[in-house]
Amino acid sequence: MTTPLDVRAAAIARFKAAFPKLRECTDHPGRFDLDELKRWLTQVPSIRVAWLGITRFEDDGAGFVDVECRFAVFVAADNKAGLKGSDAAANLVTALVPLIDRADWGLDDVGPAALIAADNLHDAASDAAGTALWALSWRQSVRLGADLFAADGLVPAHWYAGTGGCYEEVATDAG
Repeated sequence: MTTPLDVRAAAIARFKAAFPKLRECTDHPGRFDLDELKRWLTQVPSIRVAWLGITRFEDDGAGFVDVECRFAVFVAADNKAGLKGSDAAANLVTALVPLIDRADWGLDDVGPAALIAADNLHDAASDAAGTALWALSWRQSVRLGADLFAADGLVPAHWYAGTGGCYEEVATDAG
């Protein structure tokens, strides 16, 4: 079974492969507070990927639940590479868009990613520090649950049904 954490890990692996010179490309547990952001901005250029939550649950009636997850990749850059931090971050964001759009990350039970937004999180403090921060968010469906027979790939040859302790064979796979 694929989980949202598997999606996050696969996205990080894809981003690391695409941008090997990033100073940091890692997971993040969610949103940032100001102190955490200040610590993170010392490790630029960098990318952090977060699973932000689930917005929809749909039970398929067969033991699976399709959930729509929200993910975000946070991009930080600074002026040190001979390029303004805002331009460096914008370049990373534009390179990330085709990597994310419709990606299923090579995972089973994951629908194609659908981009939601790319937001420039510029403010006076980041400008004064010469850093830039962007958030790129997407939604993606993930099927959760376990198929009773998937672990061993077995399908029973005989099916039984009944009530009150009395069961009779209702189907046979003559194979």
